[in-house]
Amino acid sequence: MSEKREKQTKSKRRIWRGVTTATASLLTLSMSATLVIDGFRTDIDKFLGTQSTKMVTEDVSAEDYTFQSDYSSTTELLDSIEDLGERMNEEGSVLLKNENAALPLSKEETQKISLLGFSSYYPVQGGDF
Repeated sequence: MSEKREKQTKSKRRIWRGVTTATASLLTLSMSATLVIDGFRTDIDKFLGTQSTKMVTEDVSAEDYTFQSDYSSTTELLDSIEDLGERMNEEGSVLLKNENAALPLSKEETQKISLLGFSSYYPVQGGDF
């Protein structure tokens, strides 16, 4: 009786191996075909006279697709850019006064200074945030 069970077990394994192999092959074939067909989609659409994509818009005006500037002229824009640069410079710059010959610091004095913040370890050179 154990011989019969072994034969049944072997036949079940063969069936599952066959089903698994067929499924994996079909999956591989379909994925490959999808990539090829997608690459030639426009040619296929032209040949069949079909359209793969369609843009649907409702209640759309030309203003929705046109950039509206906050400035009335290029001169006004350039002036605002200059003002922004000046404000950034004023807020980000520090004026050091060397009163009582405090600078440069001695090696002993530099051991007493604590630098805090990300930029103290990894300074950003430029205008990044």
